[in-house]
Amino acid sequence: MRRVTLMLAAMAVMVSLFAAVAYAAEIYGTNEPEKLLESNLKDKIYGRQGGDKIFASLYGPDGYFKKTDEDRDKAYGNRGPDFINLRDGDDLDTAIGGKGHDECYGDPGDVLDCEEENGVPTPL
Repeated sequence: MRRVTLMLAAMAVMVSLFAAVAYAAEIYGTNEPEKLLESNLKDKIYGRQGGDKIFASLYGPDGYFKKTDEDRDKAYGNRGPDFINLRDGDDLDTAIGGKGHDECYGDPGDVLDCEEENGVPTPL
């Protein structure tokens, strides 16, 4: 009986771990400039070094792929001059440019922390 109980407990832990993975994706760039695209999950996208182009604008009410449930993405440019596009039709996203001159585009209500936001330089 004890073995069955331990087996069921272990299975419950495994199911909860794998279920959490299905709701979020972490996408990592390299130290080279590259283009990083979001998935259809709630993403955390890390650009690392180089001038990266991050597109978290593919899924959402106004995205290329229509999605009506929450598509809460976070994009981190990190080092280098990055371009981050969060325009997907919702106000659930966050962009943090990091070091370097970063351009971020988002919807009203998105949190943007870049040197240039929606085509306008941020005040000092």
